[in-house]
Amino acid sequence: MIPQQEQAQQEEKQTRPVSISIEQILDNSWDGVQDNLYCHDLPYPVIEQNSATNTACIDMTNHQITMNQGFISHLSSKGLNYSTIFNGLLSHEAGHFKVVPWDLETLMMMLFKAEKICAEKKDIITNYFMDVTLNLDLMLNKHTDDVRHIYRALGKHSDVDAVLANLYEYKTGKDFKAPRLHYKLKSAFKELCKIKYTKPLKGSRKSLFRNKDGMLYSNLEQFAEILNKIIDDDKSNKPPGGMSQGGNGGGNGRGNGNERYCLSDIDRFSISAYDKDEIDKALKEVAKKLESPEDFAGIYGFVFKEIEKNNQDDDINGTVRVLGIGAGTGEIRKGQQNLQLEALIQFYTVKSEACEDMYIKPKDNPKKSGLLFDNIKSWEADDPYTNIDVFNSYCKIMPDITKTKIKTQDSIEEPGQSKSIPDLLLMIDSSISMDNPANENSNAVLGSICAARQYLKKGSRVAVVNFSSRTEVYDFSSDYNQVAEGIIRYQSGGTHLNADVIDDIVSKSEKDLDIMLITDGGIANIIDVMDSLNKKKKTNRVTILNIDSWLSFESENVYGVSKDKEEGGINVYNINHEEDIPGIIIGDMIKGGVV
Repeated sequence: MIPQQEQAQQEEKQTRPVSISIEQILDNSWDGVQDNLYCHDLPYPVIEQNSATNTACIDMTNHQITMNQGFISHLSSKGLNYSTIFNGLLSHEAGHFKVVPWDLETLMMMLFKAEKICAEKKDIITNYFMDVTLNLDLMLNKHTDDVRHIYRALGKHSDVDAVLANLYEYKTGKDFKAPRLHYKLKSAFKELCKIKYTKPLKGSRKSLFRNKDGMLYSNLEQFAEILNKIIDDDKSNKPPGGMSQGGNGGGNGRGNGNERYCLSDIDRFSISAYDKDEIDKALKEVAKKLESPEDFAGIYGFVFKEIEKNNQDDDINGTVRVLGIGAGTGEIRKGQQNLQLEALIQFYTVKSEACEDMYIKPKDNPKKSGLLFDNIKSWEADDPYTNIDVFNSYCKIMPDITKTKIKTQDSIEEPGQSKSIPDLLLMIDSSISMDNPANENSNAVLGSICAARQYLKKGSRVAVVNFSSRTEVYDFSSDYNQVAEGIIRYQSGGTHLNADVIDDIVSKSEKDLDIMLITDGGIANIIDVMDSLNKKKKTNRVTILNIDSWLSFESENVYGVSKDKEEGGINVYNINHEEDIPGIIIGDMIKGGVV
């Protein structure tokens, strides 16, 4: 070969494009997405020929991203290169983990709020909203334009497709191949454009919808009201497919090889995509942030209704779980498996966790033991001189005057030989004048839960006397759910304590007993009951919390109960602000042996 030909071939090789495999492109794209979204903890994405989803998805349990090979080929046939395809799909799927819904707690709240507006379409509309919010955040805040190229290449087959495409164009100022809107859709489109889905926050990677002002949920409510009407009016709107389907596997129902991928193909995230542990954890986080037990009970019931609807309810006891009927917990019967009761127990348990650092100081149990000590008697001639008590004999050796010491043995109490935590008897007023713990945050219930949990954690047992017109007893138990049920039970009647019932439950205590009464007054037989309890051998200490009552326990002419611990063994607190109850209970327990 002549030198000129060899040189020409070398130059041709240098200018020829280097072939890169799909695997290498995927690897490069994934590195870029992880750096952009800070999602290095996600597992490596996979491509499947026959995946459960027709498009792409992230499994919100194990966070595995899966992309359908057919969908990748479809986008490639539209002129998109593999780098753009992978960058767009991976950014979208990883964005659901890092941007929205972010976590199960957020998804629960969104679906719950959407159900109130569009119950039958809450899943599809919530997922539309998450897609719009996520994609706008990716394009405007994360500067990821590859998502736009994918959505631009997708078909627009329905009114929802058309409106969303125009919305993306308006918010980004970029081309999405948006069709011209029918005049009937223009009003809805303008309303959607007013929603501030996301905007940059200086000095923060978070978007507006993650801010503490709850913008995410108010945005969703506005979005749902508008989209709900568009879907109802759009008779040609097709069932959703899925840019993602949340790892649930539900395809778009068009798996016959003639898929029509469209812009409104959306994610299908649902609560049932998560495992039980994640659901329990999310519910606890929701309980921490909500002030109303009624709101939490609503979300709790909604979540389990969704799980049952998807045949994923894990009912260990095999009993039917039902929502409470009527106001409050008045319809909750003892021992009944009840979602409302479960919700209230969880709500007040989470609220009581501020008392976790409190512990109960063990009580000294005196122990009998035999010891020798000196006694005095008249000295006799045959008694040893060494035992003469000089001081009591006035230094004289005379009959009937001189005294001698003798050693005797008797049993005495030695303090501190053994220690134990007393049992606790909680007596809680659930008359109509007390707050209903199902409708509003009851600090009486919260304080009782705080106390009960500490005794149970130390191995003691707790009994509950729930009184109104009737006196209901929950025997001494180590079962927290049983104790909590007794505390939360709301009777909404009069106010009466059955002394005989209380005497009976006290007799069942196997150890010394701490007694706590929480009431707003008006108990006619309070003197008889409390004096009787205070005199019982097993009683260690008695605490009365009198809530905002015109009857003061300090008034001897009303109750005659001593406030002095040393005199009557009873601590009395007259409470003007019910929110002080948990703190007072903790303070009283510290005073009596809890530090």
